[in-house]
This record gives sequence, C-alpha cells and structure tokens, in this order.
Amino acid sequence: RRVLECRAKDNEENDFAPPYYPPLTNEEMENRHNEMLLLARLKDGDIPTLPDFRKHWFSERGPELEQLIIEAYGNLGRGPGFWDKATLQFEDLLERDPTFLEAKARYAKLLCLQGTDPQKWEK
Repeated sequence: RRVLECRAKDNEENDFAPPYYPPLTNEEMENRHNEMLLLARLKDGDIPTLPDFRKHWFSERGPELEQLIIEAYGNLGRGPGFWDKATLQFEDLLERDPTFLEAKARYAKLLCLQGTDPQKWEK
C-alpha cells in the first residue's frame, strides 16, 4: 500500500505514469507459455530449439508476414543476383509492420552486404 501511495505521489509531482498494458488475450497467453517452454528447453542445452524460436517469433506476425520474411531471407542467402528482390521484400515487410525487429535486422544485414552507407538506413 505504501509503495502505491509513493507511486501515486510521484506521478502527480513528476507528471509520469507507467505505460498501460491491456490484459493478454487467451491466444497471447498461450504464445507466452509456449515461449517459456522453448526458453526452458534452450536453457537445458537443446540447441535444435533455435529454429522453433524463429518459427514462433515469425508466426506472431501472422502467416503472410511469416512467409514473406522467410522468402526475403532466402533471397538474401541466394547471393547478389537476388538481393534486389530481397530488398523489395524487406521494404514491404517494414512498410507493413515497422516494429518487426527481425525484419529490420535482416534488412540491415542485406544493406551491409550491399555496401550501403549506414547513413541511408533510415528505414
């Protein structure tokens, strides 16, 4: 109770409020539970869990974006002849979901491989 009173007082004085996070849906709770199970397997040394993590993280964005990032990363790995297509796919991914960090990281890798100036990495 005392902690809550202090927080309320701090919020009034500092005009600060912690962010509000709505309760998780049943699907989100199931996803978190599955993620915890994957983490437990990884902690126990189950290295083959890494592809399972990728599948889990990509699937959270929906099947369409999941398929698009898999294709884009595949094109990145095929070599310079496919990098233009991969660039368009990563840009499409980031336009659809600018918060998709995995897509940003892989797009940055592509830009680095292409020798693009980091100052131009605003996307």
